[in-house]
Amino acid sequence: MEDRFKFRVVIFERKEKGGEFVFLKYEYEPATYCINTEGKLWSFPFLTELSDRKNAKITQWLAYEAEFCTGLKDKNGKLIYEGDICKNTDNDCILTYGKIGQIKFIQNQNQSCYDWQQSGNRHGIVLGMELAENLEIIGNIYETPELLEANNVNL
Repeated sequence: MEDRFKFRVVIFERKEKGGEFVFLKYEYEPATYCINTEGKLWSFPFLTELSDRKNAKITQWLAYEAEFCTGLKDKNGKLIYEGDICKNTDNDCILTYGKIGQIKFIQNQNQSCYDWQQSGNRHGIVLGMELAENLEIIGNIYETPELLEANNVNL
């Protein structure tokens, strides 16, 4: 579980002033980013606060979001991050075998956890070690959103 404090940075760009932000790339070098105690993403070593898509100024051309590592690995040994799209490969689980879902962080008054949410399900399955070992990462919400659309996953 030493990987649970890792994160990847999603970088979005804007093509025109006031336009929509679109996915540009993932950045996996944690040495160039840090998160302060308020959960804001900062650039390191210059310690400048980076904007997210919701709070970006009109003049900004790039925006950033952090997706945190769950600390768990899929059946192939790959670290699972929020935003990953995973397929359940556990054929002992009749209801979810072969289903595709998205990893989401859920926080409310009752819980704070990662869920694997599938199509038509308002409530996901809490992502624990047993479930993670039966999931296979097949994409993520920015690079392969068509996987969710093709499987009618509306999250």
